[in-house]
Formats: sequence, C-alpha cells, structure tokens
Amino acid sequence: MDAAPRSPARQTGWQVQSLGIALVLEVLLLAGGLALLAFTTHVAKSEPAPVVLQLAPPEEKRPPEPPRPKPEPPKPKLPQPKVVPPVPVPPPPPEPPPPRPVVKALPDLQPVTEPTPFSEPAPPPAPPAPPPPPQAAPVDTKPDPMLVYAGRVKAAVQAAVVYPAAAQRLRMSGRTRVEFTMRDARTSNPTVIQSSGMGLLDQAALAAVAAATYPAPPDDLVGVTRQYQVWVEFRR
Repeated sequence: MDAAPRSPARQTGWQVQSLGIALVLEVLLLAGGLALLAFTTHVAKSEPAPVVLQLAPPEEKRPPEPPRPKPEPPKPKLPQPKVVPPVPVPPPPPEPPPPRPVVKALPDLQPVTEPTPFSEPAPPPAPPAPPPPPQAAPVDTKPDPMLVYAGRVKAAVQAAVVYPAAAQRLRMSGRTRVEFTMRDARTSNPTVIQSSGMGLLDQAALAAVAAATYPAPPDDLVGVTRQYQVWVEFRR
C-alpha cells in the first residue's frame, strides 16, 4: 500500500522539526568543542614547561690586560698677572734760581763819645705795683689753754735747773729732752728720751723735773693724766 501523500502543513512541520534538531545538535557540538578546548588549555597551563639545559662551552682564558695608565689630572691654570701700564711721571719743575744777596748800605760810623746824662737812654718804666694781697679772714687770737699750760710747765722745769758745779768747771753745755707724766701739778716717771751726751747734765735735768713747782692746771685738765716732753737747757 502506497502511503498517502502528505499535506503541505504537515510537511512544513517536519521541516521545522528537522531544523530545530539540527540547531540543537549544532549547539551541542559547539558546546562540546568549547569544553574540550577549555580542558586542553587548562591541562596545558597546569603542566610545567620542560626545562632544556644546555652546556655552555668552556670560556677561553685570556691573559689579563695591562693596567691602563691613569690620566694625569689637569694642571690648575695660574692666573696671569695683569700688566699695568706704567704711569707717566711728570718731570720735576725747574728749581728757581737762588736769590741774589741784598747788599745793605752801612750807615756812616760816628765817633764813640763818652755817655752823658743827656745822651744816655731813658731807663725803662718801673713795673706796676702788684695788687695788695687779699685780706685774710680774722683768726681767733684766743690762745689754746692746753698750749699755754704746756709752756708754763716747761718754764717751771727750766727755772728749777741746778747747773752742776763739776759741769761748770768742765765748761759743759747742752740740752736734754725729758718726758714725764703729770696729773693735777704732780709729776711721775721722769725719763730721758734724748740725752745730751753727758751724764751730769742728764741727771740734773731729771732732778729739775722732780724739784720744779708747777702751776695749777686749767679746769679742762683737772683730774686728767697727761704726758709732757720738754727740753732742759744747760748754757754757761
């Protein structure tokens, strides 16, 4: 039995179905190829590349090169001195001629005569008198009572001097300086502080201090102990 002829619609369906199957197969093949390519690339990347070792030929030993001479350092350039042109010196001015000596005419010589009161030159005027000295300030003329009393003490000692007879026969003279303490017209501790050089005179001076009659002291010296020094004179 022959098959019944297919309708155009049915035929078109089979064509579409065949085309879809072909597309699916093509997609599967493409996906499988991509998967295979990816797997191959991954394996190729994961495997280490083989290392090929090559033996290098032995190097030929060359003789060492001689050391090269060191270059000489550049010499410093010395500054060249500047040439200063000489300054022209002007010639000295000519010296003036020496002055001519002046000859003075000598006056006529007159005969020398003896000076007379009328021919003598007048004496120079007297210098002016110096100004009077300034007046000194008035000084208090009141004597110091201490000095006045010291003079009286010296006079009392000198009045009590007894010239030794032996010294008079030997014509001795001189002076002796004695020191003593006095209080209320009474003396003590008479000593010789400068000798006359003769023992007789020194002893007479000490005796005069002890035998003298002294005046009463001023009010300022009452009850005050003071030392006195007097010269005792021995004159022939």
